Amino acid sequence: MNPLFLGVAPGVLVRESNDRFYDLGVKIAESGPEISAAAQDPANWALAAAGLCAAGAAVAGTHVASGPLLDLGHRALFRDPGEVLVGHSPVRPIGRRPVYLPISDRFTGVQMVAPMGQAKTSAFEWLAYQDLLSRLSVVVIETEGDLGKKLLPLAFWLGLPIRYFTYAGANDGAAMKWNPLAGDKVEAAERAVTAFVSAAASGDEQFFKDFNSVFLRHSVIAVCAHGEREGRQAIMSDLDRFVSVEHFRRKVLGVERDAADKRFTVNAKNLPRRSRDYWQYKYYGEFGKRERTQFVLGLHNVMDGLLAQEMVETALAPKPGEPVLDLAEALDSPGLTLVSIPQGAAPATSRLLSTWVMEYFRQAVLARGEGAYPVSAYLDEVHSMLGHANSEAALAFSSLVTQSRRRQVAFSFAYQSFSLLPSPLKESLATNARNKLVSGGLQGEDAEEAIRMLGQTEEEVRDYRRTMKGLLGGPGTFSVGRRRQTMPRVSEEELVYLPRGWWHLSRVRRGRQQRPVPVKAGRAPTPPAAYREAFEAVLDPEAAGREADAKETGG
Repeated sequence: MNPLFLGVAPGVLVRESNDRFYDLGVKIAESGPEISAAAQDPANWALAAAGLCAAGAAVAGTHVASGPLLDLGHRALFRDPGEVLVGHSPVRPIGRRPVYLPISDRFTGVQMVAPMGQAKTSAFEWLAYQDLLSRLSVVVIETEGDLGKKLLPLAFWLGLPIRYFTYAGANDGAAMKWNPLAGDKVEAAERAVTAFVSAAASGDEQFFKDFNSVFLRHSVIAVCAHGEREGRQAIMSDLDRFVSVEHFRRKVLGVERDAADKRFTVNAKNLPRRSRDYWQYKYYGEFGKRERTQFVLGLHNVMDGLLAQEMVETALAPKPGEPVLDLAEALDSPGLTLVSIPQGAAPATSRLLSTWVMEYFRQAVLARGEGAYPVSAYLDEVHSMLGHANSEAALAFSSLVTQSRRRQVAFSFAYQSFSLLPSPLKESLATNARNKLVSGGLQGEDAEEAIRMLGQTEEEVRDYRRTMKGLLGGPGTFSVGRRRQTMPRVSEEELVYLPRGWWHLSRVRRGRQQRPVPVKAGRAPTPPAAYREAFEAVLDPEAAGREADAKETGG
């Protein structure tokens, strides 16, 4: 008897098999008519479509939610003070992962290059908002853009101290005054000389050409010493009078003449020796009246151009009891420090003041010791403050970038094109600002420079070679060769067509440079309307009062 067939009933034969797939096929064949009928049922089609939609929604939800969920876990387990979430990077085949920059790695500097309209300011706002949450000292210096205006209501919403200076809104309720001559008299003199020399080197304004930097330095020292003798800080109005009024100049210096009116003696008590010798032996001793007039006239033209606008003189000459910006103190405490110097109708004034502020900031940073309070400094549109027109200031500031790590300052620079930066600053950023964010939309030389900045790698490529010997030469040959070739980590197509709000990020992690990854940056929240209205009332109390009166009248 065949063992595969067993008689179980008269006329019925059943094949036994240990093959499960064969048995499954037999069952499907027997259920074929039922399956066919079910497949043609519209209700089953609707259920299948709903199932596919649910599966797609689950996949999409997993992709979208993976980043925030991982971020929550990271914040709960591994959160570092001062760390910022840059954004989320896609992960194959599905999902996103958060990308962070710890404060220790941000001390190596952050640079962001993006053409107009690529959300530079929004990315800076997102990073600065997280710094405010971490209670870092956030410093923003700008002449263009609206980064500061976006951060002011956020800081007010978070209940943090706000230190705000602008000469364009000196009468604003939240604005402070700034005294460029405050502090040590020698440092104040060097700040003034650096700012004026940089303005003179720009070559745009003729009235900068004739001033003498030595005369300016000793003038500032003399005015500051005079303020010390009177128990107060010297202000710009004192310097203006010193330059313009001969009688006041001699009073400040304590000048006395001999009986023949030929020998001058400088008797100011707290004047440094070198400055006293300059005034007594050089200015009044060797120079004639004509030379002295030329020195005074050059600086007088500069001061007249700077203080020609009343609001500028008001902002730079604080009265007793008015709040005054002190950068050295601001760097050692949490909150937002905003210095906004809009260009407006006087670009020469804006450039001079911005250079002066940058030098003031540079001195304040260099005076910090190791282990100081962490500072996060944002320089949006840095080319407008340290561009080719301010090459001298850019050269002085470039050395600061290399020393920021020891002084606990995390610099973040944003600019629109590599060509807008002077060579010293550009080379300093390329070497020392190691966290790089590059947006899409760059063209031409900027795209080439960005691709080089993001790095290169070696890849193995194959070369195929086929030779033909003609009709009578016999069969041809075919060969395959392998070689290693240097390739950019980011291609030009990947760079140029990157969507708005996305960045190629090459960051530093634990001191080591990482390969660039695409990142979609986050966005800062919008403060509630009540806080925005309250801050606008603080910023412009007169307008808020008029609005309140109008509401009462209408009621």
